[in-house]
Formats: sequence, structure tokens, C-alpha cells
Amino acid sequence: MRLSDRGKHFLPVLLTIAFITLLSPDPMIQATFLILSLTFLIDALLLQSKIKMLREIKASPETLDLRATAGDRVARKITVNKPVRNLISPEKWLELKVVKVEKKGSEILLEAAPKLSGVYRINTIKEKLLSPLGVFEEYVNIKLNLTLNLYPKAFPARMGIIAFLQGTGVMGGGVFHGKKRDRDLNMLKLESTYLGIP
Repeated sequence: MRLSDRGKHFLPVLLTIAFITLLSPDPMIQATFLILSLTFLIDALLLQSKIKMLREIKASPETLDLRATAGDRVARKITVNKPVRNLISPEKWLELKVVKVEKKGSEILLEAAPKLSGVYRINTIKEKLLSPLGVFEEYVNIKLNLTLNLYPKAFPARMGIIAFLQGTGVMGGGVFHGKKRDRDLNMLKLESTYLGIP
């Protein structure tokens, strides 16, 4: 548990009041310090109870193996067994959107859109928790093994050409059937005769 940005603004105020309380026996200042201290303590305890609720949080599926070509946007839905609202992505190329929140769990949309080809991986995503007053914050890890293989744009076309060439026997160990080979040779002879090639 740590102080949020709001908490960092409140802390100097609390320390100042604490310092004044030590120097002055004014009951009004002492009461103010006591109320603020109790408020901070209750806020921290409420956040602690939220963290306990998310102890056994799990994603389903826990492992994703995605493939795409550069420039494409890949979208997949996963579920989490706890209600979540403020998910944080560990990488810029991955966006996380909470689609549905229920008591039993949440539905999350993952959208990946890296610009360069390569292999992209993450091991966890995070849920950011804030205390009711926003003074404290904490991050809870959700295990998610995501692998994205992003191929260059020309890759599918190249694979298609290779498959075509292998099928015609031009590439690799193609098999020439007798009749087809004789027909092809006769056609070559006719074309060469027509062109005047001896």
C-alpha cells in the first residue's frame, strides 16, 4: 500500500498539523489532528479489505497464444473471477477494456496492435485499487501469459507463393508424371519451331 497523488498532497498538511499540535496545547488543533489521523487510518483499512477480496484473482484463459500480421488489431475476450474496474496494461501495445462487471467476475477485452513485427509477451496485468477517499493506492497482479507473434505484412503472400510453387513441382522435389512431361516437352518443341529456334 502506498500514498496516491492525492495522499501525497494531504500528507504535508497532516504533518504540519501534527507539528503545531506538539507546540500548542489548543484542544481544537488536537481534535483536528485526531480526526484527520483517524480518517487516514480508516481509509487505509478499507483499502486493505479490498486487497484481501482480490487475493485469489484469476484470468481465464490464463494463457493466450495469438498470431497476426503487422498493422492488424487483434482482439480477444477473457474473464476474471473477481469484479475489476481499473485495469492497467504493462505495455503500450496492449489495451485493456472492462466490458462487464458483476459480483461473480468481469469480462475484459484485450486489444493488441503493435506496429513492428516480432514476438511480444506479457506475464501479468494489474488492477489499480484506490481507497474510498483516494488517499492510498495499491496494485494487484493478475497472472496472464500472453504471447503475440506478429508477422510482416508480406508473410502470408510469401507462404502462399511457396505453397503454390511446391504444388506445381517448380520448387522442392516435385513429381513429373509421364504424360504431363511428354505434353510439356511437345509444347516446348512447337513453340521453339514457331519462333524459329533450332
